[in-house]
Amino acid sequence: MMDRECIEIDLSAAELFLSYIDDKVNIDEVWDHDAYKIIREHAEKLRGGLKKKQIERAVRGEKSDYYGISDISENREKIENLMEIVKEEGGSWSKVMKTELDRVVPDEKKDITIYPVFGYDIGIGLEEGVCINLNEELFFDDPRHLLYLAIHECSHTLYSRVHGLPSIDEIRSIEDGISFFNTLIQTEGYAVYTPLKLRLDEGYTGSEEHYITADYHVISDHEKMRQVVKDHDELREGLKDSENWSLEEYMNRAFGEKRFPYRIGCGMVDRIEQEMGMDEVIKAFYMDADEFVDRYDQLLDEYR
Repeated sequence: MMDRECIEIDLSAAELFLSYIDDKVNIDEVWDHDAYKIIREHAEKLRGGLKKKQIERAVRGEKSDYYGISDISENREKIENLMEIVKEEGGSWSKVMKTELDRVVPDEKKDITIYPVFGYDIGIGLEEGVCINLNEELFFDDPRHLLYLAIHECSHTLYSRVHGLPSIDEIRSIEDGISFFNTLIQTEGYAVYTPLKLRLDEGYTGSEEHYITADYHVISDHEKMRQVVKDHDELREGLKDSENWSLEEYMNRAFGEKRFPYRIGCGMVDRIEQEMGMDEVIKAFYMDADEFVDRYDQLLDEYR
């Protein structure tokens, strides 16, 4: 019997999707795979749902909002090479992932399945497991980035198991939006923070051109973080006059290109470590998100 403390990388969903593209299986087999059940749940909670026809249209090259598969055919060789690397490195990567997760969340079981897939999002992590899009130039350029993102998404899985994941459909007011925002600050903060030490130790911050690696350049630059904190403070201050805001306006500002949940959240967790130590980092993972933000926002005074 497999040790379910072990993080498993399961390539079956990726292999099945390639078979679907090659007309060897139908969309129903892909749709019913455990990996795509995770994707469907994520879409239901956060993106208004997902339909089979969105995937079918994308595979046919038709207009579709299913992300990340339009260039699979031209990338096929790169994809297959990446899959071979994942097979070869999977065992050692699993040990690295468990080590980094144990440092931050030592008391949670790391019985997590990671499914490399195609499309939907670069990566997601829910209670049931992790899905990561293999058709991604960041991974083709250096597969080590897939390992770092897997750690990020496994952090989300552990967070979901502890706290659950709210649905965007539950947001009815500015106050609901603020609590949702605080949840993302906490969960994304820990997800960005958890592979931070490994990235820095190995020198893999990556290019500022990619939004995933750009987060680490911002977090590592005091002046850039000062600007992020200033913009975030202005957003929070503006909410005091929230009767003049629509919920849509708030959501666009909070979750837009400034990437506040990732950068403010990781900045908070990093300052917790620097000023209060790892025991506090571990403790803060279990806090209610509103309490987390209320208690630790003062640590961002370093950038004010």
